[in-house]
Amino acid sequence: MFLADNLAANFDVNLSIGRGEKSAGFEPVTLFLSLSMITSRIRFIANASTTYEDPYQLARKFASLDYLSNGRAGWNVVTFVDIVKALWDNWEDDALIRDKVGRHIYRPEQGPCAQSQRQILPGSGPLNIARPPQGYPVIVHAGQSEPGKELAARIAEVIFTAQQSLADAQAFYAGIL
Repeated sequence: MFLADNLAANFDVNLSIGRGEKSAGFEPVTLFLSLSMITSRIRFIANASTTYEDPYQLARKFASLDYLSNGRAGWNVVTFVDIVKALWDNWEDDALIRDKVGRHIYRPEQGPCAQSQRQILPGSGPLNIARPPQGYPVIVHAGQSEPGKELAARIAEVIFTAQQSLADAQAFYAGIL
């Protein structure tokens, strides 16, 4: 399930149905967290931009969705994917152990690299959630332009596109190979 986020409300209300065509709705990750509790096979892709969200909070939010949905999260990248991926890479896969008896939270030899973290986001410290179950949520990019396709080839596992005909879709596909 792909859900784009609309960062502005449209107050051009259509009175016959009581809503505007692009009226504001639920924040996608919050909605997907709720849906993940009552589904088991639907995968969830939400778009989010570090233009409007802090990369640290965005990384936490998608890591949480990935955990709570048992590895069914995807992020439609808008900006600064390298920063968010670096935050997810802050911990090794099994570094956080939460050993209450031994009073250890993480294995120090697998803990965050504080120096590289400061270079990525000054003052933010390591992400306070373990690496997501998939390593990263599935990375999606909706690149239609040549620079967008180049970015998608570098960072994405899925390219989202909306072609209007089979011939256009085949040409788009051939253009990314």
